[in-house]
Amino acid sequence: MARGGARQGAGRKPAAMYVLPPAAGGASESGASGIQSVPIPAPEHLPEDQAAIWERYAYLAQARGTLGESTAPGFEYLCSVVAQYEALKARVDTEGWTYLKVTIDGAGQEHQEQKKHALWGPLQAFALRREQVLRSYGLLANGRPATTGAPAANPWAQI
Repeated sequence: MARGGARQGAGRKPAAMYVLPPAAGGASESGASGIQSVPIPAPEHLPEDQAAIWERYAYLAQARGTLGESTAPGFEYLCSVVAQYEALKARVDTEGWTYLKVTIDGAGQEHQEQKKHALWGPLQAFALRREQVLRSYGLLANGRPATTGAPAANPWAQI
């Protein structure tokens, strides 16, 4: 369905695209609808830090309907990316975001210069990848209000 724009897929998207699918699994023990009563457990081969991330995000992804048995391997990748991002960020936070570079020129003068941490570039790359992977499982906001069910009725259809 063409919606304008020079490239394929460009232009405004239909409103139905932004409606969340109904959550699978029904209500949980607490009565909150949308969260499966039997969560998918973290695979046993995951390291401890990645298993903690699985526990943090799995129930949210299940509530959105994006985590199931078929998407679990991709969710393992999500845990890996988030764990690596958090480890890099913790290291940069510990060591400081900048360091003082000291050079001595040919005349024996000392020059000091503030430099960003050497892991700043990889940290930014992991931050972007983390955002992409979390968004692919519906765990980040997409700039639109979250709705469930059918899209709103067209008020112009009655005229």
